[in-house]
Amino acid sequence: MAQKMLMMAVLVILGTKMATVMVANPTCLQSFMYCAPYFNNATLQLQDNCCDPLKQAVATQLTCLCSLFNNPTLLTSFNIPIVGALRITRQCGVADEINGCIPGGESGDTDKIALTGILTLFLFLASITLYYGDMFPT
Repeated sequence: MAQKMLMMAVLVILGTKMATVMVANPTCLQSFMYCAPYFNNATLQLQDNCCDPLKQAVATQLTCLCSLFNNPTLLTSFNIPIVGALRITRQCGVADEINGCIPGGESGDTDKIALTGILTLFLFLASITLYYGDMFPT
């Protein structure tokens, strides 16, 4: 019985991750490639090799970038912290464009992350209820 419950938990987690990765094909993700050293270190001065590709992506692939920022779990699945990514957009001067496509702007980011966690918990609890629902007759 413990094995079945563990297997169900793993399936729910894998299903959530797979659905997240399959939602978008983030071709614009490459624009963040040179920004990797700056995500977790706010003291480093941004170089042009980080900002220039990001500015180019904002100019040509804004829809793709918006889909990344509107799905924080997708960014974190590629080890890009949402807070660091938003800070870099501010420092590169493209925050207005990015915030324009995020419902609620920067203030909504933590709400989205919390909502993702709550939805995952709900899916997990629903799967347990469905699995054990007919084991305990009422």
